Amino acid sequence: MLCTVSDIYKMVRRYEDSKTILEMAYEKRPGSRMIVFALTELCLKLGDVVNAWEYYKEFCQVAPEDSRRYILLYKVYAAQEVSLEEQIKVLEKLKEEEFIDRWAYELAYLYHKIGFGTKCVEECDEMILWFGEGEYVVKAMELKMLHQPLSIEQQEKYDHRFDASPAEPEEEQELFDGQYMEDSE
Repeated sequence: MLCTVSDIYKMVRRYEDSKTILEMAYEKRPGSRMIVFALTELCLKLGDVVNAWEYYKEFCQVAPEDSRRYILLYKVYAAQEVSLEEQIKVLEKLKEEEFIDRWAYELAYLYHKIGFGTKCVEECDEMILWFGEGEYVVKAMELKMLHQPLSIEQQEKYDHRFDASPAEPEEEQELFDGQYMEDSE
């Protein structure tokens, strides 16, 4: 319940209140990785990097195999303005454990920022291949285009990125029709 209240405060950008509520939840369930993860993020939002580090270290103790530890470390590094090279190393480690579109795009963007165009393009191509569609795939295509043209298939996909998927409306219609038929019988 406390975590839900904290989430509501986060949604309305009342981060201090959200943190206070989460700290109460933390007192009741110390060592809860979900709570420790959220506290780390809230501390970063509030600019409290010192406490964010402490919660990050605790998260690593309670969830040593959780790949999200790299996400937290990346966010802490970014807040501290640690070198882009070090931030890249963290995201590369995350990629080795779990390939997540948002963080793969972030890695590609960091390669772009430090002038590693070839690595940026390779990362974008890998994202496009693995994920195929979605917000970060479109961003990866746009980032790749800053370095070189998209392949023919990629360009076609990019050109049709706003087209509605024909399968979705038909599926919804079938469900609606089936439900209607059952109700009328």
